[in-house]
Amino acid sequence: MTKIGLALGSGSARGYAHIAIIQTLLKAGITPSMVSGSSAGALVGAYFCLHGEVDSLIQKIQKMERKDFLKLVDLAHPKRGLIKGVKIKQFLKEHFFKDATFSKLKIPLVVCATNLKTHEPTYFTKGNLLDAVMASICLPGLFPPYEIRGRYYIDGGVLEPLPVEVLFKKGMAKVIAVNINHFVYRHKQPKLTAISVLSEAFYMMMEKLSNLQCLSEDIFLLQPKFEPGFGDSIKFYNWEPFYRAGEKEIKKLLPKLKAWLS
Repeated sequence: MTKIGLALGSGSARGYAHIAIIQTLLKAGITPSMVSGSSAGALVGAYFCLHGEVDSLIQKIQKMERKDFLKLVDLAHPKRGLIKGVKIKQFLKEHFFKDATFSKLKIPLVVCATNLKTHEPTYFTKGNLLDAVMASICLPGLFPPYEIRGRYYIDGGVLEPLPVEVLFKKGMAKVIAVNINHFVYRHKQPKLTAISVLSEAFYMMMEKLSNLQCLSEDIFLLQPKFEPGFGDSIKFYNWEPFYRAGEKEIKKLLPKLKAWLS
C-alpha cells in the first residue's frame, strides 16, 4: 500500500484551513500514514494525530468567543516578545494535549521548529507533544524563544513553512502538501506602514519557500487563497473565513487528488 504523507504549512490563523481540509480528506477515505507540520500546521497536525479526528477541534473553536481568545494574551517585556505565551501553553495543555507524548499518537507526526543557535530546522518525533508544538508556533517578535532542555527554538515556518522533504525521508511515497501562504493580492496598494511592509515581506518569503518545496510530481499541492494582512492573520477568533477557504480548495481539487492517488 502506498504511504501517503500530509504536510501542513505555517500561517497563523490561516491554519483553520487545515481543519476543513483534513475533515474532507477523512470523509473521502484518505487517511495519511504520517503528518508533518510547522507552526499552525504543527498545532492542527498534533491534535489530529493525537485524537485521530479534528471535528472536536473545530467544535471547541466554535464555542469560544473573542473575549476568550483575548484572555490568552499575557503581555511580556517587549525586549523578548510581545506575549509571554504562558496562558496559551496552559490552554493548549488543558483543552488539547494534556501530558501526551509522541508515543501516544494514533498517526506518526513530525513537528518542525527552528533552532535559534544552529540556524537549522529541528524535527521533533519524540518527547512531550506540547513542548514540540510550543517551539514550532513561537513566532519571532510575538513570543520569546521557547526553551527545551537548554536549547532555544522559534517558529518552524522561519526555515520550513511547509515541511515536505522530511516526509519523503521518513518513507512516504507521495505527499499532500497544504500551503496556507498563498495570497491573492489586492488591487489597492497596501498601506506603507512599517508593520504592513514587514508583514508583506514576510509573507512573500514564506510563499516563495513553500512553492520551492513542492516541485516534485510526487507532491499534490493544495493552496487555499487568502488576502495578505498581518492583522487578519492573528485574529484567531475570526476562524470562519480561513476555514471556508480551506474547504473551498479541497472540494474543488478532490477529484484531481483522488485520480493522482490512484
